[in-house]
Amino acid sequence: MLGELLPGDGAEPAELDLMRIDGVDETSVKYIGESLLGYAFFPKGLIGELPDYEGRVRAFVVLEESPEAAAATLEAYTTYLRKEEIALTEVPLAAGKAIQGKDPLYGPMVALQSGARLLGVLGIEDAKAAGSILSKLAAR
Repeated sequence: MLGELLPGDGAEPAELDLMRIDGVDETSVKYIGESLLGYAFFPKGLIGELPDYEGRVRAFVVLEESPEAAAATLEAYTTYLRKEEIALTEVPLAAGKAIQGKDPLYGPMVALQSGARLLGVLGIEDAKAAGSILSKLAAR
């Protein structure tokens, strides 16, 4: 079998556990090895669908090597959004201070740094609802 020829023990990558929160459809979770969401400043990460919400709602986790690298990634995303003339609001959430705005490709978004990760929700305008999802992600 092909799986027997691949390196490693065949177990799921531990990173997939980061997306195992209430509301995320586990069958929709994808690991993207570079340019998560098509953005070069999001080097790698996970994305998954939240079907219980109206419209297309997705959560994402950008994986970085350190908290400093995650902070730089959030700054790169913020800089990109400002260059696109996107109005950003800082929102205090239980999981930390987040930014909220409209991503030019994906619509409403809320994102924040949590340790060596950048966490985000796409498709929800309500920061409180997005904050609940982000708190669950931050707890992983």
